[in-house]
Amino acid sequence: MSALTIRAFFNGEIFTPQASSANNIKLLEPNQVYVIEPEKPRSYASHKHHFAWLNTAFLNLPEKHVGLFTNSEHLRKYALIKTGFCLVKDFPVLSMAEAERTETVARALADKYSIVVVQDKLVRVFTAQSQSVTGMGGKRFQESKSAIREYIAALIGVEPIELDRAKDYD
Repeated sequence: MSALTIRAFFNGEIFTPQASSANNIKLLEPNQVYVIEPEKPRSYASHKHHFAWLNTAFLNLPEKHVGLFTNSEHLRKYALIKTGFCLVKDFPVLSMAEAERTETVARALADKYSIVVVQDKLVRVFTAQSQSVTGMGGKRFQESKSAIREYIAALIGVEPIELDRAKDYD
């Protein structure tokens, strides 16, 4: 199971969860003790470099992958999902006909880069986690950045270190 992240503001006496953590708060059980670990924010340089190498990777996709991704954002979200940095919503159904209808509705309502899969009588919607500063802390961002860097490097047939050579872009 992946780490549960709840971002909170501390006013000197009380921790107040931020709105971006609302879904994770629902997963907590009452009357339990939870460990809170301070996290260092990510660096702007790391954030900027992440999107630079993603753009370079997108522009250098092998011919067999050209057309599969509409832009570097699509590639990034696909890689986040494939490496487990995603939210999964399951919709159990009673029949394959219902699965097909649910799949159609799920595709229409989901993020345009989400992946919708029908597995027997279950429709699963995979949506990439946000890598925004408020959506993902520094440590989790670094983990996701490393995971998708390795995934995309393998996809395009290069060593991950080669992607690190990407220059910052504006």
